[in-house]
Amino acid sequence: MNIRIWDNVNKQWLEPMAIYFKDNNTIERVTAIKPDDDPLTDGWYDIKNDDLKHIAIIGDINFNVNLIEN
Repeated sequence: MNIRIWDNVNKQWLEPMAIYFKDNNTIERVTAIKPDDDPLTDGWYDIKNDDLKHIAIIGDINFNVNLIEN
């Protein structure tokens, strides 16, 4: 399964470019793009600090899955 990210603020799915971890294996930062966007021309999302509370990561890593709306 591919890893997907649900952005609960903008109500959109994102694709991760990188997921950074702290020394204690908690997520520190996520960089992601909209599907089919080019990060060099369209930009990307740099999600960190309190913004991590507003995303859900689905796939091999599960994080905040309760944010996903059915």
